[in-house]
Amino acid sequence: MNAKPASPRRTRAILRIHFHPAERSEELYGQLLTVLDGISSRVEPLPADWSAYVDLTGALTYWGRDVEGLVAVLRLRLLALHGVPSSAGAGPTRSIAAMAADVTPPGAATVDRDDPYEIAGFLRTKRPPPCRASPRPPGRSPATASPPSATSPTPSSPPSSASSAPGPHARPTTARTASTSAPSSRAPPPRP
Repeated sequence: MNAKPASPRRTRAILRIHFHPAERSEELYGQLLTVLDGISSRVEPLPADWSAYVDLTGALTYWGRDVEGLVAVLRLRLLALHGVPSSAGAGPTRSIAAMAADVTPPGAATVDRDDPYEIAGFLRTKRPPPCRASPRPPGRSPATASPPSATSPTPSSPPSSASSAPGPHARPTTARTASTSAPSSRAPPPRP
């Protein structure tokens, strides 16, 4: 039997790169994306935070470099051609690349190889910063951070028995008579 030799596993490399220019303009952002496109044609711009995803998988073979080398070339080109420092994170998936980029300081790069042990070590040691709670007005505790609505009592006043306008999610209520309000159990009414 003629068996085909097993092809080596192709290493996947996704890069998340953040640009740190002194002054931002749409023209400069387009020029930076052109530099990325010169390395790999698979670029996804993220203009909201001046970053981009770049799929380096095919470019590794074309340029004959490993991930660290190609990221260094890319960052050096951005700095030499446009004077823009950058920070980068690379990994086998978009989420690993994004986490690596988020923990990388400006002017540096973090590369996680497509190795389960290296990824596990990265996830254990380099956690992204914790989420911050939304700011609340001064003098309010977390329990009373949201402003009182028309249907909920304010913290300083007791609930009133007067009828108030029902909120949009209020359940319809029915008036109870004295005969039906005596038992406090939730048993269904008897069938006739």
